[in-house]
Amino acid sequence: MKTPRTALLLCLNVLGTLSLFAQSPCGNIPKDPKEFPQKGFEIVSILVDACDGNNEGENEMLRLITGKQALPVKNFNLPAHKNGFVNWGNGSNPWRGFASASPSLNAKINTLNQQLSSACGRFIFLSENDEIPPYSQVLLITSTDFNPYAHDFSRLQDTLYLIIQKAGNTDGHFVNYGSNATRILVLRNGSHRDTVIYNRSNLQLQNGNQGAEDGALVNFAFDGTPNYANYGCKIPLPQLSLDAGADQTLDCDAQSLTLNGKTSGFQCHYWSTQQPGTGKFHDSTKTLTRYYLSKNKPSSIRFYLHAFNSCGSEYIDSLTVRFPEPPLANWSVLTTSNDICFTNLSEDADYYQWRYRKNNSSVDSLWGNSNKASSPCFPLDLFGGTLCLEASNTQNGCVDSICYTWNGREPDRNELPFIEISNTFTPGVKDGMNDELRVYSLGITQFEWHIFNRWGVEVYKSTNIDSAWNGTQFNTGEECPSGSYFSQIKYQFMDGIKQEKTSVITLIR
Repeated sequence: MKTPRTALLLCLNVLGTLSLFAQSPCGNIPKDPKEFPQKGFEIVSILVDACDGNNEGENEMLRLITGKQALPVKNFNLPAHKNGFVNWGNGSNPWRGFASASPSLNAKINTLNQQLSSACGRFIFLSENDEIPPYSQVLLITSTDFNPYAHDFSRLQDTLYLIIQKAGNTDGHFVNYGSNATRILVLRNGSHRDTVIYNRSNLQLQNGNQGAEDGALVNFAFDGTPNYANYGCKIPLPQLSLDAGADQTLDCDAQSLTLNGKTSGFQCHYWSTQQPGTGKFHDSTKTLTRYYLSKNKPSSIRFYLHAFNSCGSEYIDSLTVRFPEPPLANWSVLTTSNDICFTNLSEDADYYQWRYRKNNSSVDSLWGNSNKASSPCFPLDLFGGTLCLEASNTQNGCVDSICYTWNGREPDRNELPFIEISNTFTPGVKDGMNDELRVYSLGITQFEWHIFNRWGVEVYKSTNIDSAWNGTQFNTGEECPSGSYFSQIKYQFMDGIKQEKTSVITLIR
């Protein structure tokens, strides 16, 4: 939604001069560099097909933007006429130079200024002996016999300097008829010149189709690219436009986002948000910028693109960036005399991952992955630790987690140290639980573990007390079939006594 409001700022152009820097709520921000040429001047627009019926040749216009140097008005001229070039400057339609002030011309300019609806829009006439100030917008009208009512000038919101050709030419200057479609215009001022090329057959009607009709014009980028338009019988200035862009929905894991707004005709612009702490802008004064998100993202962020004309009137457009609702990781915990059990109560999740870290260990063990709400239990008389559950929504990439730490049953000194191993595990049951066989111990200084199948063939070995067997040959080969396996653990407690523990393991698939 675009919202104009008046800022407490007076126009800078009281004396008819323009500054490179905008005196506006944007602060000391320079105008977009693309608005000003690096050379002396640029042709930025030609009103090829003017209004006022048969008198349109006296009402055609050419708009310029000047660079950092002042330019004498009288120095503007055209080279000798050539066939195929704009037919301004030939014998029947000569370059006549520029007019000086006169009562009748002043009256016309006053009529133009009275039409302006903006508080800071203003026409300033420059005679042939004046200079155009640096960084100025200039409108060249092709005859002092122009009709001040033929075009709507009301939407001018800046200072526009007028230079007007002396009377006498009534033919069209920019050729919206005839056989030569490609037209070339060369305009000079001392050592400065600009050349633009356009195609008469590409002119537009007011409905956007190709054709010659009152209001047809050509806008030129600084690289010379022509863009054809038709604003009707209006001044050849682009309309003020502001677009913050479309709303966005990001993934949960997004760390930044791109803002790509578009403005036209404004003095300056900047981005803002009324939600501090959600992140920071790379450069809030650029229409195309990135916003780096903080770790804790809200469900949505609303961004505002502010733009100011030269009067300080503010226009605002906005967009909303949304983040999907993350799942809620949740469980109930039940502790009995023998076990601690966790019942998964997570919401809005379709994938779960459990991670367990035994007390006094720095290694996380992947306890299980599942798309089901599985419920693990741990024997209290063996160990304590920290269990974490990650609940994921694979559709939007959102993850939530919850952790629980317990100490287990505190063994007395007569029970220390210990070593235990389960007698059954189920890597083939796709519930995400009990998929690995582990050894639980306390006070072990040396450890060696071997597992053999019923024919005495070794299928797994390890010297890492935190390791686990996943039911495949040495954890990387083929799956071992269901059945009984022989476990042999050689270990040494802190007292230096070496021992061996053997047991039969049942693997279930």
